[in-house]
Amino acid sequence: MSSGGLDNVREAAELLREIARAGVECNLPFLVIGGLAVVEHGYGRTTEDMDLMIRRADRPAWTERFGLLGYREWRDGGSFVQYEQIKPDGLPLDAMLVTNGTFAKLHGAAVPRAMLGVPVLIPCLSHLLALKLHALRHTHGARGVKDMGDIVSLIEHNRLDVTTAEFRALCDEHGTTEAYESIQRLFGGKR
Repeated sequence: MSSGGLDNVREAAELLREIARAGVECNLPFLVIGGLAVVEHGYGRTTEDMDLMIRRADRPAWTERFGLLGYREWRDGGSFVQYEQIKPDGLPLDAMLVTNGTFAKLHGAAVPRAMLGVPVLIPCLSHLLALKLHALRHTHGARGVKDMGDIVSLIEHNRLDVTTAEFRALCDEHGTTEAYESIQRLFGGKR
């Protein structure tokens, strides 16, 4: 994969290697989501952090492991926890907390990748789009523009047919009517 726009690729690779090691050693599965997963699905954009999906029940164990890697909890947003590196200018690390059932569904359909030279799992394309649609539903402003840009670019790069009933169901379940209609205006007649 490309560096995904990360400022310090070596630092990111080492962090991901340590996270993967902790996941195996402690039986703590995770998925890489966010910008790095978007890059792996073909849309080369920049990212300034590492986003993971973990089971909510595993949060204490992951927080302990992240602490051993030099991170401390910085912001608890309920479904997202942000960690900051204790040393200045470290790579931000965010964890999306999900139920065991949600994690099992996404993990079961996940795609293996060698990201920054480290074997990891990322959500399949439809699940990544669902995550982006969900984020779009719950964010506004610049964050929403970025998520919509990711969705549009993933559709375009992967040549998805957005006129199918399956795509409509994905948008209905995870997104908004406005997002679906915008996507149809952009791509509805092109596939």
